Amino acid sequence: MFGLPGLTYATEATAAGGLFYGGGASLLGVQAIGSLAVIAFTAVWGVIMFGALKAIGRLRVAKVVDDVHVFIDDFEHGQSIMPEVRATPAADEAVGTPAGA
Repeated sequence: MFGLPGLTYATEATAAGGLFYGGGASLLGVQAIGSLAVIAFTAVWGVIMFGALKAIGRLRVAKVVDDVHVFIDDFEHGQSIMPEVRATPAADEAVGTPAGA
């Protein structure tokens, strides 16, 4: 949108400048295609990586967290990120935290 005519290059369509400098929407279209390419690459790579982690069993949470509905911070670190919102006493027992602590 703000590409100066002397600073844009690659094709004749973009050499004229951005949308606000009389070049039309061609440079904006090129930037949109570039942005969509980055979004697509990131999405595909994320699916591949998380799929691989799930396949080898490294993308999981301990069963006690799902069964007792304890917060993951309580289970992993022994502290809650929100101390005013505590889990149930059964969850405290599962983690090993004294009740009411």
